[in-house]
Amino acid sequence: MTFSIRNSSGTTSEEKIAQKLNIIVSDLNLDLEQVGKMVARVLPTLTFSRVMVVLESAQAEREKIINEPRMHHDYRDWRNHDWEE
Repeated sequence: MTFSIRNSSGTTSEEKIAQKLNIIVSDLNLDLEQVGKMVARVLPTLTFSRVMVVLESAQAEREKIINEPRMHHDYRDWRNHDWEE
């Protein structure tokens, strides 16, 4: 299990990165296939592997949200909920 520390604004560094990725890929003028090609060509192997972990994790989380009816609530509610494990 991984824990994240929230900063004074209440946002984790992981959330900040996700928000930055949203801004970057939301540009409809950006050719995502070309970006993918450049990622494969210019990133070091370790960095490329870490990017793939992020994408695979995002896909698994999205599938979990889609397949679990109780997870269809607003993200802000999920973020502020204290989950117990």
